[in-house]
Amino acid sequence: VDQWIGSVDMANKWRAMPPEDVAQINGLYDGCVRKFDDCVRQVLDQLKATGQLENTIILITGDHGDDLFEPNTTFGHGLSFNGGDQNSNIPAIFYVPELKDQPAKVAKVVRSIDFAPTLLDLAGMGPDPRMEGTSLMPYLKDPKADLGLTFFGETSYLFCKRYIPGETPRGYDKPMDSTTQIDENFDCHFVLKDEYQNLVLETKERVIRTERWKLVFTPGQRYDIVRLYDLPHDPHCERDVKFQYPEVFAALKEHLWKWMRDKKESRIQEIFPYGEPVSLPPA
Repeated sequence: VDQWIGSVDMANKWRAMPPEDVAQINGLYDGCVRKFDDCVRQVLDQLKATGQLENTIILITGDHGDDLFEPNTTFGHGLSFNGGDQNSNIPAIFYVPELKDQPAKVAKVVRSIDFAPTLLDLAGMGPDPRMEGTSLMPYLKDPKADLGLTFFGETSYLFCKRYIPGETPRGYDKPMDSTTQIDENFDCHFVLKDEYQNLVLETKERVIRTERWKLVFTPGQRYDIVRLYDLPHDPHCERDVKFQYPEVFAALKEHLWKWMRDKKESRIQEIFPYGEPVSLPPA
């Protein structure tokens, strides 16, 4: 813990871990996932035993995924959108009693902000105008439906330095124990010191992701870093293809800037009016 809060170079230390330590970390993670599955089973069994299962809507999800030493990543979550989608990929498993005989898998982009509107919709309640998300009810009724949703996201506090091969991302050199403090008026949580608020905002990564493409904006020390990834052929986001697909790059960049400026999201049909472009396999 002392190394974590007193250093900004943890990523380099994780990168130097021997393979057996990486395997141990992955094994512990797998064990946690299995334990979670067992706990869900206990809840479902209890609902069934008490006759409540057929009157209960269930959503199984998570707050984030994790980097587990995939290419160009180390360990943790929330540091970067470069290097794959594993830390922003979360489960979204709905159990709806009246739809239980129609199991289906929907391979579309959905967001955690869509869960609350969906649950309200399932409960027969009207939409809440304060919510930014979209009800996923069309997918629950018809897995072939297409809402054309895109994922917009941004990172938060940067616990350690980002690593992007060939680039120099902007960050801050002061470790967590210098930039945060314990707030006794907020249940003794770590909170950011006021003087670092603007710096955190200035160093955030932003991302826009569609079904096939992901564009990541990273503030850099010398210049801003904007990379385009072809997800079907590059799931770990190792190759920047903005020069191979300049029209895709320009369209996504325009709508990411729109979201950053106006906080208004765009759907795939707005970004690509003639359909989302299909990429070619790399040579």
